[in-house]
Amino acid sequence: MQPIPRHWSRVEARVEKPGRGPVPVPLWGWSAVSLADAAAVARGRAAELTRRGLPGGRSPAEYYPARPVREEILEELPRDGAQEDRHADDLLAVLTRNRYGATVLSTDALLIADVDVPLAERRRPGLLGRLLGRGKGADGPDPAGDPADPAGDPAAPPALLAEADAAARSRIDAVLGARGDLGIHVHRTFGGYRVLVSGSGLLPEDPAAIALLEELGSDPLYVRLCRAQRSFRARLSPKPWRVGIRALGGSWPEGPSDRPAPSRRRRQWVERYSAATTGHAVCRRMSWNGVEPSTAEERRVLALHDRLTGADSGLPLA
Repeated sequence: MQPIPRHWSRVEARVEKPGRGPVPVPLWGWSAVSLADAAAVARGRAAELTRRGLPGGRSPAEYYPARPVREEILEELPRDGAQEDRHADDLLAVLTRNRYGATVLSTDALLIADVDVPLAERRRPGLLGRLLGRGKGADGPDPAGDPADPAGDPAAPPALLAEADAAARSRIDAVLGARGDLGIHVHRTFGGYRVLVSGSGLLPEDPAAIALLEELGSDPLYVRLCRAQRSFRARLSPKPWRVGIRALGGSWPEGPSDRPAPSRRRRQWVERYSAATTGHAVCRRMSWNGVEPSTAEERRVLALHDRLTGADSGLPLA
């Protein structure tokens, strides 16, 4: 899979904007190899933007999926038989900490789709969620692909929620009926469903993979992210506000360093978060159509996902 950059370098370009003159624009460069390479990418991006100038209206956002995700790398998992000095093609999966603090799996070994419940798009977070940092204003669209919480709006009629849930499940059932050649693992999440598909051999940027994600009803931004990052993503730990603590906040890296290390504040937050998430699961296994994974690497990723999400634990979802 395409590596997630370990090295980041930030520059500030002064760029002409119509009607305003030069304005400061922060830009990041990245590299999986070295800080020097990341700095070169940052300088190149700054030079290109300076040459083009800014269009009228709002400034371009430094936001995914236009660039690699800027997340702390927790663990890199090599493919079977990979050497210690492995290349990018030898990388099976990566675990990162996203901007609100959850652990996220990235891999191209099997297709992963978080299936949106249609009414979830119209939900607003409850008071506790807003106070603890939930919502697009605090976190932006979820880079792990989760649907919004369908229970966020206390006024939502139960009948409409049931109808929306049935619509999401019908999309999954349609894929199950049409693709009996694939291993399809269905999990329940706090806000919808997660579907893991083995045996397809599809890479995230393949048109057929994108079509399958769309057929299942994945969020369009998540689909774009998969294509741009060349990996599928799945959140492995609960969202902080669902277990009663604030989102992590801040950005990564926290300071200019060749090997950025978590700050004391970040380490303390992780300790509180780990304690708060004990006794919760991210998803619950619902069904599997019985088609075995086609490779040992698919089995590894499925086992890792199910172990870290607590899929068979019976714990409450968060």
